[in-house]
Amino acid sequence: MRRNAACTFPHLFATRAPFRRRIGWRGGPIALLALLTALPLCASGFAQTSYDEEPILPTDLSTADVVIRGRYARQWRQADGTLVVVMNGGFRLDYGPRQLVADNAVLWLRTQRDDAGVLVTDVTCYLSGRATVRESAGTLIEDSVLLVSNIRTSGQIIKYQDAHSPEPLESSPLYEQAMRDRELIESRTSLPVAGRETRTKLVEVARPREVAEAGRPRRQITYQFGNIEPAQTSSGESVEVVTGGVYIAQAGSATADALEIRADNAVVFAGEKAADVFLEGEPPAESSEPPDEPPPPDTP
Repeated sequence: MRRNAACTFPHLFATRAPFRRRIGWRGGPIALLALLTALPLCASGFAQTSYDEEPILPTDLSTADVVIRGRYARQWRQADGTLVVVMNGGFRLDYGPRQLVADNAVLWLRTQRDDAGVLVTDVTCYLSGRATVRESAGTLIEDSVLLVSNIRTSGQIIKYQDAHSPEPLESSPLYEQAMRDRELIESRTSLPVAGRETRTKLVEVARPREVAEAGRPRRQITYQFGNIEPAQTSSGESVEVVTGGVYIAQAGSATADALEIRADNAVVFAGEKAADVFLEGEPPAESSEPPDEPPPPDTP
């Protein structure tokens, strides 16, 4: 096993012997919430390392941009100025050579000036659902839930989403679970302090409850499309190309506000059943009334 001489970082599992020689890992019955400390971009020199030493992770400031992608974004500011972003669907974060991927995510971004007057953004990212962290050296960490802390950069924060709302979503199951897990892991793990040695710690916590809203009444969706043409992406995924006006509205619920999208043209990624509805129209509503009973037989 080789490591980057500038980073002195063998890999994230060096603190627990059973994991030291593994490059990829999948979670077992107990979810492993790893407080992962972000690494700056490292030099290309390499040196031999010993598996017996624990990694000393540098806290140097990075200049890499943080690029965030997702389908639906809800963001608001807390009283202390921290920007909270809740991303639902297809989340991905690129930070230099590092990559974070999950079904959903909650991010806390705090920007302030350091002693030199440089604007620095600290990012904490909670990954939920098929969470994956890929390090620059190829280390792959996979679990149902991961918490990545202390991403520090003076670069830009760039965010892409299909739909966005500035309203808070503090009562959503995803955000509430993220707050509980973050408080738990930070209460058990010493957070890194600039200028000091920092060591990776792995903390075992009970697997969180599912945040999917299974069993809840579905939120009604209303849509109006102009012209619809089926198409395929370069990867073979079926899509619907809509031109001549697009309107989509989703009813609100106890934990989410109403959503409204308007556009001149759009590309709709829909499931097979939804695609049939778009092309053929909505199926007729099923009647809740019982069928008519046959008339009684004639009496002689």
